Amino acid sequence: MANPQVDEVLKSEQVQADLIRLMKTYSRLVPVQLQWIHVHGHSDNTTPFHKLSLAQQLNVRCDALARKYLLRAIQQNIFIDPSFPDEDIILYIITEKIRSSTRKAIYKNWGTQLARDLFDKRNKVPRDSFDLIYWEIIPKVMNEFPKTFQDWVTRHISDFNGCNRYISRWKPTVKNVCPSCGIAGTRLPMKTPGTLPAARIHPALHCLWRVLKKFVAGW
Repeated sequence: MANPQVDEVLKSEQVQADLIRLMKTYSRLVPVQLQWIHVHGHSDNTTPFHKLSLAQQLNVRCDALARKYLLRAIQQNIFIDPSFPDEDIILYIITEKIRSSTRKAIYKNWGTQLARDLFDKRNKVPRDSFDLIYWEIIPKVMNEFPKTFQDWVTRHISDFNGCNRYISRWKPTVKNVCPSCGIAGTRLPMKTPGTLPAARIHPALHCLWRVLKKFVAGW
């Protein structure tokens, strides 16, 4: 944070707002003029350590110490109090301290409770197992796939597939049949190609097989 205005109101989306707010408090309390500078983290990933500025080198060393004691705390299951000395206000949601946007934290907590109830109700994720899933990484994983695939996964997870089988449940004018071949949305027996035995395959696959046969024949 470069030359902060100690009386300036922080933005609602400010990252690490609790720490920056505390630094502003210290700036008001100490009888000397302080100057705060911003140092990019992990500068040693792109620049050799000996070429870094003094501030960057100190930041790298602090990161190493923080990582060391964080791993030790995880191994020993011993953690310090998340509140800082001289903090003027501290907000918690249950036992988790709000460090950034209060609105986002409240929405996240509300959405988590709603998702836990919904997935348990639909027998997708048991309530006791919900917190064992690393939900924060899922958006990053999904971004590796095309947008259409992301939408497809979302529809299946929420049990809302925009196809005739589901739309027909609340819209009487839509029939539960495939728009391409007219087969009803129930499992039908069909003979698999080659020497494979007969199997019961979902009508969507049956329709796909017919379309592929027409395409290959025309090609």
